[in-house]
Amino acid sequence: MAIFDTLTAATALETAGFTPKQAKAAAAQLHAAAEAGRGELATKTDLDITKADLRAEIASVKVWTMSWTAVIGGLIVAAIKLIP
Repeated sequence: MAIFDTLTAATALETAGFTPKQAKAAAAQLHAAAEAGRGELATKTDLDITKADLRAEIASVKVWTMSWTAVIGGLIVAAIKLIP
């Protein structure tokens, strides 16, 4: 994960017209905001893992559904054969 560079941010803000004091304060606030949200951000790897887990769960549900469909179908066929 990328690290927020406060010096680069402050320099860019000064170049854009901020006073050095304003630039440092703004860069510090941007850094604090970036740090506050860091633990709640998902990486591409996190998403890939979640996607793989979901695909495995969906495959499991498909197998379960097909097996119960076969069982119910067999029961229906057996019940029809019992009807005189």
